[in-house]
Amino acid sequence: MTVRIYYSTDSGAPVYSGSTGALIALLKACLVDGYGAKAAAGWTQPFTGTGLAAFRPAAGNRHYLWVDDTNATAARVRGFEEMTDISTGTGPFPTDAQLSGGCYNIKSNTASSAARGWVLAADEKRFWLVSAQAADTIAGSVAAGLGMFFGDIHSAKAGDAFHTLLIAGSGSTTSTAQLGALVAAMTSSVPGHYMARGYTQEGTSVTIGKHSDQVKNSASTTIGAGGGGYPDAVTGGIGIAPVFVHENISTVTRGVVPGAWCPTHTLPASPGDTFQGSGALAGKEFLLVDVSAAGARGRMALEISDTWG
Repeated sequence: MTVRIYYSTDSGAPVYSGSTGALIALLKACLVDGYGAKAAAGWTQPFTGTGLAAFRPAAGNRHYLWVDDTNATAARVRGFEEMTDISTGTGPFPTDAQLSGGCYNIKSNTASSAARGWVLAADEKRFWLVSAQAADTIAGSVAAGLGMFFGDIHSAKAGDAFHTLLIAGSGSTTSTAQLGALVAAMTSSVPGHYMARGYTQEGTSVTIGKHSDQVKNSASTTIGAGGGGYPDAVTGGIGIAPVFVHENISTVTRGVVPGAWCPTHTLPASPGDTFQGSGALAGKEFLLVDVSAAGARGRMALEISDTWG
């Protein structure tokens, strides 16, 4: 897999805003078409409609991401195991019983054409989108980082065919964005987190929770919002831990989300800063981005090197 990084500051990058169609245009430009000097991530857009689109990864489970972008500030997003047209799919995640109409990708805190800063990291199986709710740069000091994740995690189960994960908002307002949310117990899920099926490979969509190193993160329920002092007193650097996903009903850890790392400090350094890994993480590069957990501010280390595996 090849990890590609796209920024709102790139030459020819699409403008992202609280406007209808803005999310579809952004995903199409990065995942399907490419722009300027940036090659596409290799995804396809097999189905479209008025304000609607479906995106499909090039590899892995190849489950579909359905997008309804007819609302100015918050698009609806949902995964499907299979689709035959823009209005017909099977194996939805979430189901209507879990969250009617699907999750929300919140584009902006206001309906306007004002540009919002963003970064999108993708390979042929998954992508992270992180955007600023009220600034034209991801390095802006904002109270909540919006965005979503869609695609296959690194599963702990051999031969897993249903480990496609959707992370997005649980509602249409910025206070319901969940990108940075963690839980302190395996029995808890996070709103807006759904996987195609459980580890048994049977049934339908399951709710999912995220957790990290709760001791080093001081049991914070937001990525990068708790922990020891920064820089680390021993290493002089920054500590980070993987982000795991678990099924709260069965209390099993399903795997690790590629590209996401949890700093073990309280809001270390500044959003927009980059740093190099060392030791076991040598060869990896990271970008600090603010992420929201229901309005609480966190800071995630997004892996931006071609090292997701």
